[in-house]
Amino acid sequence: MGLLEIKLENQTLVLRGNQEESPGCVLRGNLSLHLVEKTRLKSLWLRLLGQVKVEWDDDNIRRWSSKVHSIKSVKSQKTENTFLEHEWMFLAPSKHPHTFMPGVYTYQFELILPGTLAETLDLPSTTIHYKLKAMAERPGFTTNLVAKQKMGVVRHLPPSIHMHYPIRAVESWAGRLQIEVILPRRHYERGEGIDIELSVHILPEELRIRNLSCALKEYLTIFTSSKKKTKTRLTGFVRDDNFPADEYVTKLEHFCIPQHTQWDTNNALFHIRHKIQFIISLIDRYGHVAEMRTSLPIVIVPPVEEVNDLPTYEDSWRSEAVCPAAYTIPMDSECVEYNTCGIYNYDDVDSNLYRLPSYKSTA
Repeated sequence: MGLLEIKLENQTLVLRGNQEESPGCVLRGNLSLHLVEKTRLKSLWLRLLGQVKVEWDDDNIRRWSSKVHSIKSVKSQKTENTFLEHEWMFLAPSKHPHTFMPGVYTYQFELILPGTLAETLDLPSTTIHYKLKAMAERPGFTTNLVAKQKMGVVRHLPPSIHMHYPIRAVESWAGRLQIEVILPRRHYERGEGIDIELSVHILPEELRIRNLSCALKEYLTIFTSSKKKTKTRLTGFVRDDNFPADEYVTKLEHFCIPQHTQWDTNNALFHIRHKIQFIISLIDRYGHVAEMRTSLPIVIVPPVEEVNDLPTYEDSWRSEAVCPAAYTIPMDSECVEYNTCGIYNYDDVDSNLYRLPSYKSTA
């Protein structure tokens, strides 16, 4: 019999920069054919496929009738597309099979992948995956030799220098309440903790804080051939019910980024963004309950690659030596402040945060 095996130089490929500026990456590996006896083969090939599967539920369609107000539900829809396909033919098909003697035959393969490639994604409703399949086709009814191998694609986005600075949101309500929320920086890894500084100025004779909720929301925007669909999911949540009835309240809340949170990304197939939403529940002297909400955008980034060499240009922002005063700059003058009233517009703020210099821009 025999054995067919796919060996990759890297199981996970790294794209550096956004899809407009990324130089891409290279897929390299070997296809090994192990034969223990004389074998006849008709063909030998290797195929790379990139596939996306999306499932979504359309919103309910409301129709008004002069007699009744009916709601018609639309069933869930599914799409599956192949957006990347490449084939290596190591032994072209022939009417007369080729005879191989016992031994190990190794075939090298290489492919330059574009910087616009979508990253691997694995969610209940959306999956993007890459897989390699090789086949040594044998004549007649003899069993073919088959090998399969999955690979991952991740993207490292170089952040703006402003990501070193704390970010702040300030909200006020009719002179009766003012809230200030400060995060130490904007980028975080999975499993990393965030120390949130909360300052509240309240009129205690009119209002009292019941609790504070912190929720990490993930926004996935999917682009299909026919439409754009945005889904929101809650990936983390904490609540604090211990608030004194004082005029000035300062607290330090701790929030941990869950391990199942996806990384922020921006490619031709989908976008992923995150923000932390803060909800303060209030009660007035008449027993009426109200809420004040504010939010801050954050970026979930992949972990730093452990190397013994100097950091690359893209990863140098993580070194404290690059900006030793990043955590000691006075808050009042260097905080990146966000106006969080209403819906936060990511397109306005994030458009240039991830942009690498191109040849045209540096000219």
